[in-house]
Amino acid sequence: MLNEASLDQLLIWSAQPALLPRIPTGSERGKAWSQVDLQVLRGFFRDRDADVRFTAETELARRGDKTSTVEETPTRPHLL
Repeated sequence: MLNEASLDQLLIWSAQPALLPRIPTGSERGKAWSQVDLQVLRGFFRDRDADVRFTAETELARRGDKTSTVEETPTRPHLL
C-alpha cells in the first residue's frame, strides 16, 4: 500500500482518526460495523473516542444516512 499512495496522501490519512474494523466496546463488542443497526451506530456517533466516532460516521455515510455528520473531524496532533 505504501508503494501505491503518494506521500501527500499518506500524510492526509495519518492525520485522520483510525478506521476501526470491529466495535471495540459494549454489548456489540467484536461485531463488524456493518452488522449493527442504525440506532446503535448513532449511539457510537456520540462516543468520546475520536476513532469510534469517525468509524461510526463513516459507516453511517456508507449506508446513506445523512442525519449524522460531524462538521469538523478531529485530527491527531502532529508528531513532527
